[in-house]
Amino acid sequence: MSVKHEIKIKQGYADGTLKLSDNGHTKADNKDLINWVIKKNKNVTSIENIQIKSGTDIFIVGPHANGDEWNAEINNDAPYNSEYEYSISWKGTWGPKS
Repeated sequence: MSVKHEIKIKQGYADGTLKLSDNGHTKADNKDLINWVIKKNKNVTSIENIQIKSGTDIFIVGPHANGDEWNAEINNDAPYNSEYEYSISWKGTWGPKS
C-alpha cells in the first residue's frame, strides 16, 4: 500500500534556499507518493520545476505540477535504499530562484 509524503515549503530566502518541513530528507518506499506544497505567505509563490541533481531516478511518474502543488510517484522497481537528490526552482518575493 502506498503512503503519501507531504513536503511543505515553509520559507524561501533571498539566497535561493528553501526551508522544507522534512529538512531535505524524506524516507519513502516504492510506490509511495510525494507531494510538495507551499505553505502560504512564506516568500514563495510558485514552484517552477523540480529536477534531479544526483542519484538514481526513482520515480515512475516524475515531479510534475498539479495545481498549486507538485506530485511524484516512486517506481515499484526502484532499488532499495536509493537516493535521489533534487533541486527546486521557484518564484517568490525575490524573483525566480534555483
